[in-house]
Amino acid sequence: MSDVEYGSPKGEHAEEDRRIRQLSSIKGSLSFRLGNLIVTSFLRPWKAILLPFTILILLFRFGQERIGIRKSLEIEELTSSSDRKRNCAVFFPTNGVGMGHYARMYALAMAMKRKDSRMEIVFFTTNYVLHPLYAEGISAYHLPNRQKFENMDARTWNSQCEEMLANVFSVHKPSIFVFDGAYPYRGMLNAIKGRVGVKRVWVRRVNRRGKDSAPVDSYSHFDRVVVPGDLIDPDMEELAKWPVEEINLISPLLSVSRADLYPKGVLRSKLGVPLDATVCLVSLGAGEINDIRNLREFVLDGLLERGVYPIIADSMLKPMKKSYNDDRIRVVQSFPIMRNRNCLDFAIIAGGYNSVNECLLLRLPSVIIPNNQTSRDDQPGRASRAAEKGGSIVVERADKEIIDLALDRICDSEVRSEMAQRLISGAFDDGAESLAESLISG
Repeated sequence: MSDVEYGSPKGEHAEEDRRIRQLSSIKGSLSFRLGNLIVTSFLRPWKAILLPFTILILLFRFGQERIGIRKSLEIEELTSSSDRKRNCAVFFPTNGVGMGHYARMYALAMAMKRKDSRMEIVFFTTNYVLHPLYAEGISAYHLPNRQKFENMDARTWNSQCEEMLANVFSVHKPSIFVFDGAYPYRGMLNAIKGRVGVKRVWVRRVNRRGKDSAPVDSYSHFDRVVVPGDLIDPDMEELAKWPVEEINLISPLLSVSRADLYPKGVLRSKLGVPLDATVCLVSLGAGEINDIRNLREFVLDGLLERGVYPIIADSMLKPMKKSYNDDRIRVVQSFPIMRNRNCLDFAIIAGGYNSVNECLLLRLPSVIIPNNQTSRDDQPGRASRAAEKGGSIVVERADKEIIDLALDRICDSEVRSEMAQRLISGAFDDGAESLAESLISG
């Protein structure tokens, strides 16, 4: 652990931090800037003639700042260089539709712990799945999403976010801050703005073209933007639009590394699954295909008919309510589920970032049934590239006959063996390991 003592949310540096942030808020407000413009016009009468026009220009610029298409006013540094930092990293993963942001930061935290066991890891997150962190000795602060509060406006929530995160900085004095999310909250940006001696890193994936909604001034709050790799090549034209000097392209950043896998047989023993059984991980989410009411139910029936034990990866954010009577079906809430890769023979998954790339990294044969309705994620494109690696079978159209054919193939042990062999030559590096190394040594 760090030799530097914890700080205090009421200490000298915290109070100075708070005063500067309050002053910044006042100077950036419309009322202050409008009043300053009027006073200046009275002091310099020649400017009074232009006052109607300058007010309109101010209103226009302020509006652009509010919607994020124009940089906000710069403020002075929040802390002095004499304020010593601790050997601490703060991670801020947002809570998206799934566990992607959280999973990447979890893997990065585990990699950093392996490289520096004395480093303190702290999570500040809107995700409410905290027990995997506590199980690894990682402390966490939780701020619920604004949607969890009835009728709470964005200003109130962002003020709460700013104060909570600023207090985390005051107490833990981190030397590293990593944010993983598509949209940087204004409260977070206010809390990290201008901090001296803190490496501020934004981890974000490239969205489909035209889907970037991040405020233009948000990039200036970070020292580096890190883009995790994917099977889909990044849109370089989209990257070129980002107003940032340094963009790091790294290998996929996933929820689990090869170094973290449990020994073979651990999950099967816990669940009472025979060690000689064929086991399939099912991670699909809900869906409808033609005349089949539920995609997952159809896949499960097909696996049971072929003598396979299905293990359903249940969502930790929205657990399923359905129960199953067949004693071969297991429903598991475990994060990260792929830590149990050595107990799995193959997987049937959607085309999500983590699921597909983890199957490739861990050389697990899979059937991919991509979701074509995702607005920000090109699941069909990712699935197609995975099939080119030779370790995946893609169901391009979720049709009963096509899925049956895919199940016939993946349930053949010889076919699975060939698929696994092809994945060995196409394996890629672990992005969490390389990013952890650069953050600790850089």
